[in-house]
Amino acid sequence: MMTITTAWRNLWRNKRRTTIIIAAIVIGIFGVQASMAFMNGWIAQSVENIVGGELGSVQIQAPDYFANPTVKKSLPYDPAWRTKLLAIPHVGGACPRLKAQVLASNADRSEIAEAIGTDPTAEPSVSFIPSSVVDGRWLRPDDDSAVVIGVETARRFKTRVGHRLVIRGNRPDGEMVEIALRIVGVFRTGLQSLDRGVLFLPLSAMQRMLNMDGRVTEWVLNAAVPGREAEIKRAAAAMTEAAGSVVTTWKEQQPVLVRMADLVYTFMYLFNGFFFVAMAFGVANTMLMSVMERTKEFGVMLALGVRRRTIVGIVVLEAFWLALFASLVGNCVSELIVVHYYRSGLDLSRWLAGMNWLGLRGILHPYLRPEDVIAATGATVLMALLMALYPARRASRLAPGEVLRQV
Repeated sequence: MMTITTAWRNLWRNKRRTTIIIAAIVIGIFGVQASMAFMNGWIAQSVENIVGGELGSVQIQAPDYFANPTVKKSLPYDPAWRTKLLAIPHVGGACPRLKAQVLASNADRSEIAEAIGTDPTAEPSVSFIPSSVVDGRWLRPDDDSAVVIGVETARRFKTRVGHRLVIRGNRPDGEMVEIALRIVGVFRTGLQSLDRGVLFLPLSAMQRMLNMDGRVTEWVLNAAVPGREAEIKRAAAAMTEAAGSVVTTWKEQQPVLVRMADLVYTFMYLFNGFFFVAMAFGVANTMLMSVMERTKEFGVMLALGVRRRTIVGIVVLEAFWLALFASLVGNCVSELIVVHYYRSGLDLSRWLAGMNWLGLRGILHPYLRPEDVIAATGATVLMALLMALYPARRASRLAPGEVLRQV
């Protein structure tokens, strides 16, 4: 206990030097944690864009539908499924959909688009599209020939709420059909892939157009608790096995995003290693200067019979206190700033056009995971202890007689 107290007091004998190195470590820890918080927010938003935009956490589809999506590969539509699927633990939403590639057109333009027939009341539980409507309204259960389009689609077609849009598609037998719809809402997500090429209309209208009453191409489930997709998949597969369905998670349908996230975190750990190396040399320099200034003190201690390992312990404990105290201050500063931006959001809208391909939608909410804080603190303390070994060994190997003769 005496050694611990002595090490803490020694640390503050040169307050200016100690304060400078603590400030440097705090800045380094903030840099590391700020970069991790940004990456966490980026990855989380990328996943949210995929899951909440159109894909969903878990998908129930016909065999081979994901590899070759076509209306020929469909499932029987049983409304009772929704109640059963919502009863699965950790499921926060379930929605039937009927998707098809169509040709959307009006008097000004024609473009290929993806038409999604959905249950208007169930869609809000699995995606953020209904809450992204900026003009008009979302679909209603009693809508018969309504459609909701993205802002980019509205701009390119020079249309708006209240105007008509015609969509043409192929039925499972290959027959070309079309339906005239009235635009009731326009949504803006900030994602080009959704705002430009996706249309939402009532499931009943889509089934009528394609002559697919009682059929859907998929059921989409939303995981109320992220990370539980595998459990939901197993339960949903057991429940829908008789219908000949295939159940997948967003990770299976978007493996590129999963690998990208792993690669980003690997790169960040390597990049942050440079911060820790710089901090380590700062600690080593501080401890070495401290040992050189206290050569006489260590010589006297050795002459009085203090064990060499006690000298090593004092120097190492000084480095430990230095790193631990700086880490606590750095963590507090980082948490305060990150929590502020998590609540208010980091506005990236001015760079949105250039960052859209990264999966950013304008407002980013950075956050720190417990493992990020633990890793930063542990790495700082460990590096400080390792870099203190040389100064500690040098202090313990002093020759008391030679030191005292120089006094």
